[in-house]
Amino acid sequence: MIISTANLNDFSHEASLRMDVDYFNYLKNIPASYYSFDDLFELVDSEKVDLTLLDTDFKYSEIGDVSKEGDVEPNILNFNDRNLLNEDLFKKIEKGDIMAVDLGDILISKVRPNLKKYIYIDNTLADQFFTTAFIKIRARQHGKIMYFALRTLFFDTLMAISRQGKGYPTLNENDLVTMRFDRNTIDNLLSKSDEINNTISDLENTMSSLKANIYPIDKFTNEQFCSTLHVPFSIVEDIRKGMSFGTQPSKNTSMYNFTVDLSKVCKYKTMRISVRSQNPVFANIDALLKKFDLVELKNIVVEKIHNGDSPAYVDDGVIPVVKTMHLSNSGLKTEFDGFVSDVQFESTPEANIHQGDLLICNIGKCSLGKVDVNYLEDEMFAATEVMIVRIDETKFLKEFVLHYLRSVFGVYQFEREYTGTTNQIHISPEIVERFLIPNISLDEQRLIVDEIEKMSRKQEDIKKQIFEARNNVENHFYEL
Repeated sequence: MIISTANLNDFSHEASLRMDVDYFNYLKNIPASYYSFDDLFELVDSEKVDLTLLDTDFKYSEIGDVSKEGDVEPNILNFNDRNLLNEDLFKKIEKGDIMAVDLGDILISKVRPNLKKYIYIDNTLADQFFTTAFIKIRARQHGKIMYFALRTLFFDTLMAISRQGKGYPTLNENDLVTMRFDRNTIDNLLSKSDEINNTISDLENTMSSLKANIYPIDKFTNEQFCSTLHVPFSIVEDIRKGMSFGTQPSKNTSMYNFTVDLSKVCKYKTMRISVRSQNPVFANIDALLKKFDLVELKNIVVEKIHNGDSPAYVDDGVIPVVKTMHLSNSGLKTEFDGFVSDVQFESTPEANIHQGDLLICNIGKCSLGKVDVNYLEDEMFAATEVMIVRIDETKFLKEFVLHYLRSVFGVYQFEREYTGTTNQIHISPEIVERFLIPNISLDEQRLIVDEIEKMSRKQEDIKKQIFEARNNVENHFYEL
């Protein structure tokens, strides 16, 4: 704990009248010789974007579309292709939540700046648009060096001038311009600008080369199963962005428009007449798969598929609770924040997670359908939103079922079969047990799993090298 004393009279000379500890300590430790924000940067006003000029596809990013490394995955929008899935974005844009950028601009997130969602606008981003929830600034010289300096040497200063509100930090322009930068540090950076720029350039070239070898593992997985089932890969592009997890990567947000013969609805056990249940895209996949030998999931498990139970959290609990947040569709996360007692664990065997269990998220918009395997020996408790599937491995490899459910052939079943609306969507074990899986030999399954996991390891290695290269750029600033 940091204990500080302050003269309250001093606060009257500070324009914002802030009294938070981090800001107070920052003021106490401002170096005797410094550069002001205005010496090094300028705030860039955002001119109003003329929406009438956006008559073709354009790229638009919110804070959530930016990674903590500063990489951007924009939404591709078109005012002539508005629908329920992207309508909220268009409404924000029409209200003025859009700004253009120029080469050399630096964008800093106003919300949760601690996540380092800072962007340097280079040639690849200069033609894109961003939410006004970013502060736009520009360095007066050596823009890329100053960008990395903000991410590294002066990150703590950025956090100190940020305000704690609603449980997380926020940043505004008035606070940003109060930043002070140690003169010796800045002078040292600028005196080595050629060396630093060369280092940045070399490492960025390395990252660019590595990124060129990235191959999306979900695409590779779909290719493997499309090939196995003799189904054209084009069906992957037919799946629209929906509510379940697996549909989120889809860039297809077009509306469905089709007619249904209601007399045929009676053929479905559930008698459902929702757009999803009668979707011709899903019907087409059904027709293609019927040519193949398929088996229901309930026929390849060692016990009935079931959900977990409601955890009674206790402060001194020792059994971690697995919830929605722990399922990622790329491996079980083990940063646990809730525990139950031994007593509840032992008295609720249906919620006990075993090594090798397939775990499926059964609830929630953009979460339903996440699937992971538990490889840990540790005792764990499944919350009600986690479905437990125990594969009979004398018949099927759990990894084969895992990858199949993550593929378009599992995704479409989750998307078609969930029930509920908005954020309250869910899917029951009784529905999942009817999911169809290709009935192929263990040897064939193993070949597919080996190919997918070989590619997955290769991609993880590439990502690790990119991460290390990016870290080398930032670490170089600390070493100067």
